[in-house]
Amino acid sequence: MKILVCGTSTTMGDSYAHKPNGVKSWIWYLQQRLNCEIVNLSRVGCGNTYIHDSILAEITERPYDLVLVSWTVAKRMDFRTCKEHNPIDWANLGGNPHYDLLQKDWLFPHTTFDTQEFTQLRQNVYDNYFPIVPRPPQLHQMTLLKILSMQSVLKSYNIPYVFTFYRKLMELKKFSNYYEKIDWSNIHDENLFSLAKSKNMWDNKSYHPTNEAQQIYADMMYEFLSTKNLIKP
Repeated sequence: MKILVCGTSTTMGDSYAHKPNGVKSWIWYLQQRLNCEIVNLSRVGCGNTYIHDSILAEITERPYDLVLVSWTVAKRMDFRTCKEHNPIDWANLGGNPHYDLLQKDWLFPHTTFDTQEFTQLRQNVYDNYFPIVPRPPQLHQMTLLKILSMQSVLKSYNIPYVFTFYRKLMELKKFSNYYEKIDWSNIHDENLFSLAKSKNMWDNKSYHPTNEAQQIYADMMYEFLSTKNLIKP
C-alpha cells in the first residue's frame, strides 16, 4: 500500500524524530502501525494553496492507494515563485526521503528562517501584498474552493482519500452551499489542535502538540481508516 500525505509541520512525519527530544507527528506514529510506504509532502508554514497544488500535481505523476490531507487554517498565505527556496537544513533534521518530490519554488511568509535571502523575500511579501490581502471570509471561501476542487479530482481519479483539519473548520452561513457539496463521509472530524489543548498536551516551546497528543491522534486516525475499510489492520 502506498499513501500520499500533505499538511503543515504537524504532519511532517519523522523529519524531526531523529533529533534529541524531537516532536514526532501523527503520520510518523501511523506509519509504525501500517508498515507501508508513505510519501509525505508536508512543509513547515505552508498554506492550503501549497497543500492543494502539490497533492494534485503528485497524483498526476504517480499512482497512490490512499491520500490523506491535513488542511491548515485559511489565513495562511503561500506563493509560488520563479526560483527555488530551501531554508530547511534537511540533513541536520535527519533527512527527507521524499525531498526530490517536494515542490521547492514556494514561499511561506508565515515561516521564519535565519537566511538573508528568505528574510528579504518574506519582507517583500509583507510590504507589497499583505496590505491588500483578502479578508478572513474571502480566505475561508478560497479554502473551501480548494477542498471542493481536490475532492472532485480525487473522485474523478478514483483515489480513496480522507480529509482532516488541524483546527476545526470554521462555518459561515454565507457559504452554506459550499459545505453542502463537501462529502463529509470522507472527513475525519477530530482535529489535532483541540485534542492537544483539551488534554493539556501542548508544547509551549515549539507551539505544537506533544508526542503524546500526536500518538493519540494517530490511533484515532487508524481506527477511522479501519472503519472505512481503507486499510488492512
